[in-house]
Formats: sequence, C-alpha cells, structure tokens
Amino acid sequence: MRVKVRADSLPASQLGLDVDGTETVEPRVPISAVVLTADGAFNVELVKSFTITTSDNQVTSVELVQDGQGMWLTIYPQLQRIAPSWGWTAQQLEQLRIDLTTASRDTTGPTYSATLPAVEHKGALASAEVTIDTDSGNVGLAFTVARLP
Repeated sequence: MRVKVRADSLPASQLGLDVDGTETVEPRVPISAVVLTADGAFNVELVKSFTITTSDNQVTSVELVQDGQGMWLTIYPQLQRIAPSWGWTAQQLEQLRIDLTTASRDTTGPTYSATLPAVEHKGALASAEVTIDTDSGNVGLAFTVARLP
C-alpha cells in the first residue's frame, strides 16, 4: 500500500474516502506500507490494519498497526533499529521504556501503553504507540504519520 500525506495528495473524495472522517482497513494478509511525505517516505512491514484520517478533503494522517504481536525483547530492538529513519532519539526510546514501566505499575486494566512523541521528520509528524497485554505480555506496535499543521 502506498499513500501520500502531503500537500500534492489527491483529494480524499477522489480516493473514495470521506472528506472529513476516518476509515480503517484490515487487509486479508499483512501488507507492506509506504507513506509518502513532503520530504521522504516511511516504510512499515507486516501491517495488519491501517486507519486513514481525512480533514477538509485531504488525507491528514495514517496509522499503521503492525501484525504479529511480539515480546518486548523483540519489539524494543526493532524500535532501536528504525528510530533514526523515523526521527526518534535514543533518549526518547529510553523515555518510552520508562513510561511503559510506570504504566505497568499503575494499570488495572487488560492493557497499558506508552507513546513515542510526535517528531517532525521528513516533512511530517511521526509517532508510535506501544501497547502491552497484561495477561499474555504480547506487545502491539502502531505507527502514525501525520501532515504538519
């Protein structure tokens, strides 16, 4: 899948999307996604679902949920590998780890989560959310790319 999140994107209505809204798509099999931005592209493999948000007839953001929930010991090294291409620093990754540890102590629900902050990179805002299931320990990972305001 390839989607543009930049000024020269086709109008949402020409893409079959609402002019203002969100639409989630769950392909039958995991896909590779490329989000084209003003100054580059973001790539995510094994995407099990994606949500496109539109406003004023333009695509404003795309959230990509990765398939194959894993364990923290596999997800964290993946985040470390891709951090430079998404604009995150080692300090932001460490803060994510701290935030997840704090959330694990404070949670009473079935899941807890923490986010990597939205950073300006490649002409867009890039962020991510890590969600952990308290029963299984499985870790979910979702990436978001949004247009700059």
